[in-house]
Amino acid sequence: MSGEQPDIGALFRRSQRVLSALGDPTRQEIIALLLGGPAPVAVNDIAGRVRLSQPAVSHHLRILKEAGIVTVERSGKQRLYSLAGPQALAPLAELIAAVQSCPAAAATPAPSPEAA
Repeated sequence: MSGEQPDIGALFRRSQRVLSALGDPTRQEIIALLLGGPAPVAVNDIAGRVRLSQPAVSHHLRILKEAGIVTVERSGKQRLYSLAGPQALAPLAELIAAVQSCPAAAATPAPSPEAA
């Protein structure tokens, strides 16, 4: 290891799609649904469980797919969605590790739970 600081800006840019996709409460609910049940799941099943229209769910699933968080497969006329493997969050994991390893982050005490 050379001791060089990682390019935090580059890591943020690589993580931007994932961060944006994860920032929406509806997409968080879809991810939680996919985490909690058997995969893959059809769009209409997701729509029924998150109480949104099929077009709205499809929009959110497209964003999650573009971020690499979900995968899609066709089965007849249906599209079935599953969570992608852990590699989907690798850029975000690299960003977190880089921030945690920065000297400034190491010197800053973590806030107490009461302060939140």
